[in-house]
Amino acid sequence: MTATVSANLQYRKRGVVYQAKSTIKSFIVEKFTDSIIKGKPIGFLNQAASEWHRDFIPMQDISERFKFSQIVYFRRTELGDGYIMLEHEPSGISAAGEGFQDAKTELAMTVEMLWQNYALEDDDMLTEDAQQLKRWLLRNVRCRG
Repeated sequence: MTATVSANLQYRKRGVVYQAKSTIKSFIVEKFTDSIIKGKPIGFLNQAASEWHRDFIPMQDISERFKFSQIVYFRRTELGDGYIMLEHEPSGISAAGEGFQDAKTELAMTVEMLWQNYALEDDDMLTEDAQQLKRWLLRNVRCRG
């Protein structure tokens, strides 16, 4: 069994549109199934974990002011011309930039903006989707000051 999710990603900077198609597969389930069918040794788990860590970046400290309450994994997608997108699908949070450090800086600014506009807002002022994002932020993000 393989779980697959596809998404078309688009990022615009300086008037240039970068596009990428992202496919997420459950590597461990796929490798495990292949291994059982082909009778391979259990060492496939190291390879599957290595492939997974190449695509997903663990993050906890976002900036001096914000951190995640636990490690959150962001999918890293190469958009071309050195641009990288960091995306956390369960929360819908994503940011892109020219290189990893720029994308991480953009992520910090995105989290700060979301905190100000959603986490600190009264529920009556938010739609149901916005309230879900607010609850996710309050559960998973810590503000230092």
